[in-house]
Amino acid sequence: MLLNFFNKLIAFLKNLPLVRSIPGFNSLPEGITSANLRFYKLSNLVLTLGMLIHSSWVWLFLIMDVPEMVYINIGSMAIYIFCIIINRYGFHFTSSVIMVVEILLHQLYAVQSFGWEAGFQNYIIVIGLFPFLMPKGRWFVKSVLLGLCICTYILFDYWFQDATPIHEINSGFLNYLKVTNILFSYASMAISGAYFNIAMHETEGRLYQRTNELIAEKNKSDELLLNILPHETALELKETGKAVPKSFEMVTVMFTDFKNFTQFSEKLSAESLVHEINHYYSAFDGIITKYNIEKIKTIGDGYMCVGGLPTENTTNAHDAIAAAIELRDFIAREKKEREKNGELFFDVRIGIHTGPVVAGIVGIKKFAYDIWGDTVNTASRMESSGEAGEINISGATYELIKDSYNCTHRGKIVAKNKGEIDMYFVEGKV
Repeated sequence: MLLNFFNKLIAFLKNLPLVRSIPGFNSLPEGITSANLRFYKLSNLVLTLGMLIHSSWVWLFLIMDVPEMVYINIGSMAIYIFCIIINRYGFHFTSSVIMVVEILLHQLYAVQSFGWEAGFQNYIIVIGLFPFLMPKGRWFVKSVLLGLCICTYILFDYWFQDATPIHEINSGFLNYLKVTNILFSYASMAISGAYFNIAMHETEGRLYQRTNELIAEKNKSDELLLNILPHETALELKETGKAVPKSFEMVTVMFTDFKNFTQFSEKLSAESLVHEINHYYSAFDGIITKYNIEKIKTIGDGYMCVGGLPTENTTNAHDAIAAAIELRDFIAREKKEREKNGELFFDVRIGIHTGPVVAGIVGIKKFAYDIWGDTVNTASRMESSGEAGEINISGATYELIKDSYNCTHRGKIVAKNKGEIDMYFVEGKV
């Protein structure tokens, strides 16, 4: 309710002919900082209210037949217009100093003219608040202005409280001046306080919103990073800006490859082919995640993943075999369903080998987590030396899982650039 009233008051003031005629009042200075923006608006508001108050005094003093006060108030209005204009050009502190000095001098003459009982000295209390509403910094200037307000009020109290005023006015006008000055003083403080209270809540609201936006963006960035890198590597990269390569003594590397990928791709558009690959690889991602296996990369129709890193364990061979069986069964179900519907399908070869690797990040742009070592090459040969619909494992992996899975020994098979290697097809659990 208060905010609506305040916004309506601002709109009303800005649309007054006198206010609209002031250069730049309805627009913001170019390049104004956020730190000065609130003070700029507040000072313009206070100056405008001051002009309205002085304009009311002009009519009152015309009625009271006090011409010098008419001229003084017209002069004050001109000074306030000048302050608004220089405020527009960035002289915020200069504008404030001029306004405070004008008020002090104006009240000096007003108190002398009409006496302490008229209440003009109350405005000095009001402007004592103003230095604290200025932009941060320049504490010496603020302290001088505050000290000037305090000293002036004390001196006024000492000099004029019992002094005879220049103009003797009847009690009716005196009471009117007293009440009006009290009301204007409280109104000025209330409006200034309301403005800053509203501005504070708006700032807090924007800060809260921006903080939530930043948190959401950070969470998105973290999710994206964790989708690219293992959790431990992502944390290390965030904390130190780099990830040191790490050796793992025993991991199990799995490669898969679609057997009839070339024929498949020749019969589909590029968009349809990508859609199909995404369908299969999304299923692969879900399966290996169940067994704590880390996806490393895809290369065309090749899919590479590894168990036992970035957190070392002793179950990675069993995990990889369990995942491989589920991958094989998924492909078999897809093939059966698609054959029934007369649709294209994939066959898959799966190769697995266990051994040591080095893992880490390479490059500084579009970096990727990768693994290196002879284990990787051997696992790749397990895949290329396998058969469609089969899980081909090395002797090293067989020795780790032979008590849990039934396997068929294929004998020593020649692998490219590796010589003869003991290979086994995994059939299923014992």
